[in-house]
Amino acid sequence: MDHLYSRNFWSPDDSACSFLLGHFDGGSKTADAVLAFYKERMAIEQEYAKRLCTLSRKIDLGKHELTGSLKSSLDVLAQETQQLGNSHYSQANKLATDVYNPLTEYAAERKNKGKILDSGLSKLMKHKRNLESKVELARKKYEAHWVKVNNYKTQQILMDETEAYRTQMKVNKLMDQMSEARDDYRGLVNEYNNMLNVWKNEWFSACENLQSMEEEKIKFLKANIWEYANIVSSTCISDDQSCENIRLSLEKCSYRADITSFVEEFKTGNTMSSPVNFIDYARGDVPQRKGGIQTVDLTSIPKITQQREQLGRKKIPPPKPTQEQQMQFDLIDRREETFKQLQEQAQLEASQLRSTGAQTTSEPSSNLVFSEYSDGTEASSSHEDDFKQSKQESTYSNPLLHSLVSDKPTESSRLKKFNIFGKTEKPVNPLEAYLSDLQLGGNGDMSKFRDSMQISDESKQENNEIRAPSFTFSRNNSVRKSKSSTTLKGKFVNHANLPSRSSEGFPVLKYCRAQYSYNASIEQELSFKKRDILMILHQQPDGWWFAENINTGKSGLAPSNYLVDM
Repeated sequence: MDHLYSRNFWSPDDSACSFLLGHFDGGSKTADAVLAFYKERMAIEQEYAKRLCTLSRKIDLGKHELTGSLKSSLDVLAQETQQLGNSHYSQANKLATDVYNPLTEYAAERKNKGKILDSGLSKLMKHKRNLESKVELARKKYEAHWVKVNNYKTQQILMDETEAYRTQMKVNKLMDQMSEARDDYRGLVNEYNNMLNVWKNEWFSACENLQSMEEEKIKFLKANIWEYANIVSSTCISDDQSCENIRLSLEKCSYRADITSFVEEFKTGNTMSSPVNFIDYARGDVPQRKGGIQTVDLTSIPKITQQREQLGRKKIPPPKPTQEQQMQFDLIDRREETFKQLQEQAQLEASQLRSTGAQTTSEPSSNLVFSEYSDGTEASSSHEDDFKQSKQESTYSNPLLHSLVSDKPTESSRLKKFNIFGKTEKPVNPLEAYLSDLQLGGNGDMSKFRDSMQISDESKQENNEIRAPSFTFSRNNSVRKSKSSTTLKGKFVNHANLPSRSSEGFPVLKYCRAQYSYNASIEQELSFKKRDILMILHQQPDGWWFAENINTGKSGLAPSNYLVDM
């Protein structure tokens, strides 16, 4: 993206300058339009919140009900309406502080920069036009004197000595005037050519500044609208689909693509007016009817040469995004179609495990894989309960965690245990039931969803106690140790010594070694160090693999670009 504007926006006249400055003003008007949109949206949210709060206080729903569950339900309806109004009040305030105010400051700063740039270029263009007009007048004056001298010399041929002498006196006087006009013309031509070099440098700097401010505008508006979408989506689940459409459109926004397409469609060329040639009529030079043009060579601009020398001495690498910023761009919600495909694949793998597990005899493991894929059908620790509770409470208010949940659609079927009594149970997936309720026109009550999750966990725990009363399962601090960790403490590992199944009995797809160290930023991820060996249990299409660290015995999601196959 180096020098795209300065390479493509030159013109023999001032049309390129006027066009780019007009495009800059259009960008400022775009920022003002977004500000007006935010202001109207905040007014709508405040009015909506005000009417909701008034509605909850104005109408006493349980007034005519003395007691009973209906009265309690009506009271809850009034309380939730009040809470909904307060939530929209909070959203309006957050839009003002996190979206509207920053954009207001940016728009004001952009306008100030534009005024300074426009003022300097306007003065320079005015001076350039004045010099052009002066050069043209001086040329015409010099040409007129030269025509008169030639006419007098032609007439002298037909005159007698007396008249020829008088004519020669006039010619000598005109020659002095022509010499003075010639010197004035030459001086103005030199001054104009020097001014042309100054204009070339100044317009190059202006093009660089305009491109930089255009990039800044696109990136700022992208981040600002993204923040707006996050605020709106955190208020109501029903608005999530429209906010997802906004995110998908913003993902395709790139200041690089925008500027490149803009240049390809509206570029004015790479030519400018060439320096004015001195026309020496005394030597028989003939003036050109039209002014010449030249192709702009950026290497001839002194400022470009200085920048190249500075970059040659010291090259500063571009800033890299932080790990949190990269996750926010990478972890995007998956579609319901992907959810069903991965769930069917996991159910097929689980059925294969049951068929092979019936032919082998082994002790049930007391170490459970505590990750997003675990079902919680065995014993659960307090840490696991805290994790599920925090997950339920934050999934629909935090778009990032919502993306993480959508990335693991096989949670209910990935790690099903074998039934030692030969009975197959099909537990109800609360999340799947919640989604089905929404598709059938239900309201997807989140309180029922959390209650069903809790009831499902309790029923699974009771069934496990009935099926296997003689077995006790425990987990210390939600950390399990792999049975093979004690045999892999050397630096070099023999493939024959690597286990073919995980500590929970699931088949290993392949083995990978960590190229870099990675620290988990959320609870569902797996931390590992450089050169650790990981057993890959499931490969997701988004690049996050479910793995078990042989050295530590922990399991979770690991980024595939940190791993290399063994």
